[in-house]
Amino acid sequence: MHCFASVLQGISDIKLIEKNKSWNVYTATQGEQKLCYLLSSPTNNNKSNALFMVTYISKVFNEVSVSSGVKYKQKPLRLIIDHKKTYYLSIIENDIAWTESINTDAKIIDAMQKGLLLVVKGVSTSNKKIENSYSLLGFKKSYKKMQQICNY
Repeated sequence: MHCFASVLQGISDIKLIEKNKSWNVYTATQGEQKLCYLLSSPTNNNKSNALFMVTYISKVFNEVSVSSGVKYKQKPLRLIIDHKKTYYLSIIENDIAWTESINTDAKIIDAMQKGLLLVVKGVSTSNKKIENSYSLLGFKKSYKKMQQICNY
């Protein structure tokens, strides 16, 4: 979880709520606010610090973010679901990338619930190609659990 240290700065009381195959559901607090999020590690690279994260923001939307553990070049990352649908994460801050709109986040999350495999491709600042694969097994159940515990 340390790759997302800047995103999760100031949080406390981190609790693992549930594990579903490749996805973990967490809660935490930031001040008085309850946070809920999902994390998964790549299946093809157990030595990296890479993580894929979906954060509950409100009843209206959730946010997708990804980290490879190394600084990204200022070039959009490609997120590919089941070798069919491609999305772009074009907001880059060091080793973390996000989409530009909540509509794209919603489309990604919808596709993830129906998919089996998610691949993230990018380039590091040292021009090294980055490719991390994430199993989507357990995502739908974890996503529903996150919605249930944080949709108060």
